Amino acid sequence: MNTNAIFQALHDYNGTPENNCLSFKKGDRLKVLHQKSNTWWWGELDGSKGYIPANFLVPTKSQTEPNQNNDDQINELKAQHAQQIKKMQQEISLLKDSVEAHLTRIQKTEAENAMLKDEIRKKDLDVNAFYNMQRKLLKDRERDKYNS
Repeated sequence: MNTNAIFQALHDYNGTPENNCLSFKKGDRLKVLHQKSNTWWWGELDGSKGYIPANFLVPTKSQTEPNQNNDDQINELKAQHAQQIKKMQQEISLLKDSVEAHLTRIQKTEAENAMLKDEIRKKDLDVNAFYNMQRKLLKDRERDKYNS
């Protein structure tokens, strides 16, 4: 049976190359490619392939509890994503508050600028009115001077 499952070595094993047997150490993780019998499997370790004694191996945790492990990983990823989303929402809220504060200041400044422009326009009208009145008085005086 083809598996491509990962198994962990329970004991050291010194395989003989002439019999196509792999050597491995306790704790090594081997990839089982074919389970041809209940006693000997065909596997791979660090790029080398050969027969390995089945009773020297145990399935890795991911092989014995794939659904629970995957569910745990999925739940962990969901929790991480939820935290990231919450953090991003907080950052967006802070940015929104900052932008609104800047817009309020800009609107206040624009209103103040509009009031200043209006005051300048009024003062300009007052200056023009004063200038026109002075010109008229000067003309009236000169006319009175020539008429007297």
